[in-house]
Amino acid sequence: MLTSILTPGKILFRFAYRKRTLQKTCMNIFRWQDFFQQLVIPLQRDKSIRLNTQLIRSDTDVYYPFTYHYEKLDMLLVESILLFRKKYIPYYDYKIWIECSFETGFQRTIKRNVEKPDALQLIFDYNTYYYPVQRLLI
Repeated sequence: MLTSILTPGKILFRFAYRKRTLQKTCMNIFRWQDFFQQLVIPLQRDKSIRLNTQLIRSDTDVYYPFTYHYEKLDMLLVESILLFRKKYIPYYDYKIWIECSFETGFQRTIKRNVEKPDALQLIFDYNTYYYPVQRLLI
């Protein structure tokens, strides 16, 4: 069962400090293999899915139940800069890059702020994790 594509922060940050490599840490933030095997590939193949799972709030490492339920999909859109790696390219029919400055991206993050961390935590997270990873990949 796909529990969450996110690795719990407590585990992730212990890994980051032990290995001391940002690139390895960021490549382990998401469980992409499970994501593709349990969600993307079945959706591509069957155009429908009902997958009961648990997701995790990355700010609290608290799991909650979630159901992916899609029927008769015409298009599957997956978004993440981390997915523009060679090993994932065969899964895509099309790849689209939208140029967006770090500043614009951060303003969008503040607007959507799904998990509601305070502004100082967002700034810390983006400067410590997200921006350095993006710089590695672009």
